[in-house]
Amino acid sequence: SLHSPARVADAITVAATDSNDNQAFFSNFGSVVDIYAPGVEIVSAHSVDDTATFPRSGTSSAAPFVAGTAARYLSANPNESPAAVSRAITSNATPGRVINAGLGSPNLVLFKPNSKIAFSSQRDGNWELYVMDADGSNQKNISLHTAKDLPVVWSPDGRKIAFQSNRTGAGDIYVMNSDGSGMTRLTTSTYADQAPTWSPDSQKIAFISKRDGNFDVFVMNADGTNQVNVTRTASPEYDPMWSPTENKIAFRSYRDGLTKHYVMNADGTNQIRLTGARVDENYLDWSPDGQKVAFASYFYTPSYEEHYDVWVVNADGSGANALPITPYYGGGDFEPDWSPDGKTLVMGSTRYNGSPYGFTEIYTINPDGSNPLRLSFSSLQSMGNVGVQWSPGGDRMVFMRDAGSNYNYEIFIINADGSNQLRLTTNAAQDYDPTWQPM
Repeated sequence: SLHSPARVADAITVAATDSNDNQAFFSNFGSVVDIYAPGVEIVSAHSVDDTATFPRSGTSSAAPFVAGTAARYLSANPNESPAAVSRAITSNATPGRVINAGLGSPNLVLFKPNSKIAFSSQRDGNWELYVMDADGSNQKNISLHTAKDLPVVWSPDGRKIAFQSNRTGAGDIYVMNSDGSGMTRLTTSTYADQAPTWSPDSQKIAFISKRDGNFDVFVMNADGTNQVNVTRTASPEYDPMWSPTENKIAFRSYRDGLTKHYVMNADGTNQIRLTGARVDENYLDWSPDGQKVAFASYFYTPSYEEHYDVWVVNADGSGANALPITPYYGGGDFEPDWSPDGKTLVMGSTRYNGSPYGFTEIYTINPDGSNPLRLSFSSLQSMGNVGVQWSPGGDRMVFMRDAGSNYNYEIFIINADGSNQLRLTTNAAQDYDPTWQPM
């Protein structure tokens, strides 16, 4: 094309569809088009007054949808090239939906951009932090140090990464931009500082530290200032996890002789134990609305077999007498993760063989325990699939499987219905703890 913007190769050229996924009669088409977006009868502002609206049609109405999607992606990845932004958008578009796509046009409808996946890896001889595109391309070491750096903890806005590192001794908390730039050391304690977790507004970080004698939960500003011990108990506390919607923090504590989950205000007040069950608990995940938590419990059966169950309880402690949603079936269920819409959990399970041991497979299940659905079917060359996490769009999951030649962990993605499983990493070292960039 000789016309702008299609003549500019770096531009994202947008064609228009109507509400029935037909190509609009006025739309551009052909090989210069990159993607389709809604462009017919789009409600827009009107000049009559400050609140008036008017339906408009045109590729000029379709292009803003793509521009906004690109802006959202760039807000979390400000140094990405135009080609990388285009790839992030087109690689996650919905294919085959345009009923009458013009000759030469890509049959792709805008969905949302692919966010990046971060993970820890030993491929350089020590634990380093990596990011990659959601198809496994562009794998980049972003920590670049000989120390042990792990794991990746994204800020809720997707712009920052917190992690723990022993590059200065026992362990400190660091923060850097999503591309590895701007690395800043936040804590300088001579004792271990670990397990960072972000507040929902990305302005504060909670973590655990032994600086006061045993592991306590601390809270600080995201720039490292104002570090405050908010638990101050004689028992160790572990794994703080900030609510996605409120100024509350969940954590594990051994104060009652078992490792139990508690929820408190971010200043340490109103600490509430969530269940009264005589089981140890771990792997907590908040529901997207912050009203419930899912976690796994473990105990030993009368025959001394270790067993895991998944629980869903109210985050305000009102479910203290709750029961697991996966009562003992002879297998183990663990590592629950909420879908972005809060309607489904994904978990690892050995329930298919009636034993707490065996290959760990991926299952989805409703929060009330109904409709368990097996998604993965491992070969004898794999011991299992663990660390499963939903993508921000809820259409896929990332997980790790010990699929390497030395049974080392590699990273895979799978569609939410179990289809289209794709291996993203392949090397002789461990690739571990994959996590999606919030988007």
